[in-house]
Formats: sequence, C-alpha cells, structure tokens
Amino acid sequence: MPDLHPADVRSIRVRILDRDYPLKVRGDKEALTRSLADYVNARLNQLKRQIPNQPDLTLAVLALLQFAEELDIREAQLSQLSAAIEAETAALAHHLDAVLDEAD
Repeated sequence: MPDLHPADVRSIRVRILDRDYPLKVRGDKEALTRSLADYVNARLNQLKRQIPNQPDLTLAVLALLQFAEELDIREAQLSQLSAAIEAETAALAHHLDAVLDEAD
C-alpha cells in the first residue's frame, strides 16, 4: 500500500468461511474490499457445499485456481479485443488517408 495519511486508512473486518479477518484499507476502497470479500466468501461456501469434507485451506487453493483460470480467460479476451481494436483503427486510418489523398 502506498504511503497514506493515517486518516485515509480504515480498519475493517471481513468474514470469510466463518472467520473474521482484520484488514487495513484506503477509505475509498472499503466498499470494494467488502464486496470482494463477500464474493470470495460466496465462492468458498459454494465449493464447501460441493466438497464438504475438504479442509478450508484446500478449498481456498481450489478457489484460487478457479479465480486464476477466470483471470486467464479474461486476459485472453482483453488481448483479442485489443488486437481487434488495433486492426480496426489501422483500417480506419488507412481509409481516412485514402479519402484525404483523393481530396487533394
């Protein structure tokens, strides 16, 4: 975390798998942090219902692997979108150059 004025940092608690975790977050990130903690908790509880006899650490590792897979998919989608935008931009620039050349 970057150096912040102490007034910019808040101490909060989030609950994941029936355990409280104290965190320090920037005031403007509190709602996001709580929302993400709720999402992580929901995913872990979903896994716990699917495979109830696994220790919490195993559930956490499985959830992390799922999150990593989802991130990889999103990064691939973003890369494809970026490439498509670059190609479209190049095509538009080429078309614009051709139109401007005709106008001269």
